[in-house]
Amino acid sequence: MNRSGVSVVRLLCLLALLVGVILVTYWRIPGAREMMDQKMPFLKDMLARFGAAPADAPADAPPAPPDAAPAPATAPAFTFATLAADPTAWPRTVRLKKAVEVPAVVDGKEKGKVMVPAGAEVNLARIKDGRVGIEYQRGGAWLLPEETDVMERARPPVPAPVPAPVPQ
Repeated sequence: MNRSGVSVVRLLCLLALLVGVILVTYWRIPGAREMMDQKMPFLKDMLARFGAAPADAPADAPPAPPDAAPAPATAPAFTFATLAADPTAWPRTVRLKKAVEVPAVVDGKEKGKVMVPAGAEVNLARIKDGRVGIEYQRGGAWLLPEETDVMERARPPVPAPVPAPVPQ
């Protein structure tokens, strides 16, 4: 390929990169999208024609009156069922609220029972069927959630930030 051909390819790559940056900015940054919609309305129309409008862009809804306060966003209740469904929110350990008897395991075989006192910290192995599976010195037991502090230690999902309204 001669030098002019290489220059044309480089120019086209640079142009494609520039268009990509503009599109990503339009989709990901609401403030930039609003500014582009005001200054370049053809861009919004063109992207809507291809079905490439961002998911949070309003579908040509009339603007809310300036004196209307946005409705407060309420986070869904964080329950034991929602915790059980999201292992990323599970704590690694829990504290027992009452004494529990667990099997004493030596070399992979049960050799008796061990009484784990209330207040002891044990590993959380699993959450299933409305129960908390704990592990203590290779032995385990299934407990009710109320018998541990699993809900206090759980990490509820952080709600997505609500963008502030743009003054007009």
